Amino acid sequence: MKTFTQLASKSTAVTSIVLLLISPLAQAEWVRTFQNIHGTAYYMDPTSIEHHGNMRRVWEMESYRDATKEGLHSIRLYKEYDCKQELGHFKKYVAYTGPEAKGEIMGSVETPSEWKTVNASPANKLVFSTVCKDYKP
Repeated sequence: MKTFTQLASKSTAVTSIVLLLISPLAQAEWVRTFQNIHGTAYYMDPTSIEHHGNMRRVWEMESYRDATKEGLHSIRLYKEYDCKQELGHFKKYVAYTGPEAKGEIMGSVETPSEWKTVNASPANKLVFSTVCKDYKP
């Protein structure tokens, strides 16, 4: 028969693992950067900005007004911007059933997207201007 201490120890281990998985999301400081006419809100976490020469990486989030037929309501993206070429793309993303990267994880993609000019999207342009503001060629 298992003792209370053994059960409590297992419970603590499981809780620790769950907290490690959600901690990057819980610690994020999401700042709304843009909202389009369809109600999609765009956010970025300025505390996650990483500098790599002329490259910048940052966590972003898109939260849709309504979920899709498939149940997708938001995505959290790890994006990369080239400050010199004014280009951006996502390196990976995670899809959620709830708004603002909450709910169940539907899946993730870790295949980087094609590079696109930041001027192709008002949301990208605003994030680009923030993450690359200190870039000097």
